[in-house]
Amino acid sequence: MRRDERRTPKTEQLKAHLVMPCRNPARNRFSSLLPLLFAWAVGCGGGSNPRDMDAFTKAKKVRELREEAEYQLGLFLKSEGDEKGVNREALFAYRDRWKDITDIMGPADFPGGYAQYGEALSRVALYFRTLSQLYEKDLRDASSDSEREEAHIGMEKSRADAVKNFALSSRQFEIYFQASQNQLDARYYRSAIGNCEYLKDYRGALRYLELLEGSGALSDRGKGEVAQLRKQYNDALRLQEEGDLDREFNKSRTDDKPRSPRSGVGSEPAN
Repeated sequence: MRRDERRTPKTEQLKAHLVMPCRNPARNRFSSLLPLLFAWAVGCGGGSNPRDMDAFTKAKKVRELREEAEYQLGLFLKSEGDEKGVNREALFAYRDRWKDITDIMGPADFPGGYAQYGEALSRVALYFRTLSQLYEKDLRDASSDSEREEAHIGMEKSRADAVKNFALSSRQFEIYFQASQNQLDARYYRSAIGNCEYLKDYRGALRYLELLEGSGALSDRGKGEVAQLRKQYNDALRLQEEGDLDREFNKSRTDDKPRSPRSGVGSEPAN
């Protein structure tokens, strides 16, 4: 039986959505930004710090980059239901435009930009997480060594890309929380909690839960959900710590295992 006959149509369709990039109709639109970015590089002396630009130039570039980021996000969301495949180019461009903005603006000048960059990175991480799950299914369904190897490589790479983007996203949220002088947006606490959960950083998740609860943005129902999550994360943290202790204990037992008397260690000296 051929490999493509073993997969369900639903799985194949989803895989196509994630793996096959469709043509990006925004390429011409983004090309209009190239002169802007080139002028930015030349105006800053090539490798100079873009944050040294004057305030007017910064504001103009950030406004245009924000518009482009939102446009690319809209293209990606629209493509999620497209049978030709998801527009990965738009997703990655959306992320990259917010990175460009954080290259221009420091945390104190535009903390919200770092939160938005964190959201973009989370979207990319979720894309790779879903892709890794599909490769994992392929690995279970594989009928040959070559198929298993291909699926395993794809799964491991996608997982690594997911972890990388979740971790980068968490870093941007932390910058936002530390830099913002105004009332913090509770949505970003939720996003940060989701990142921590995937990364199995339960201490971080509990810390953000506490901050979310103290933000005053929760309804009674939301407070109940936070209480359930706190119990869930505390239980997971306890199991995680117990597992770490078990591994450390087993490792110490292995290291302390007595050596053979023939090695001369601990044996009686020869007469």
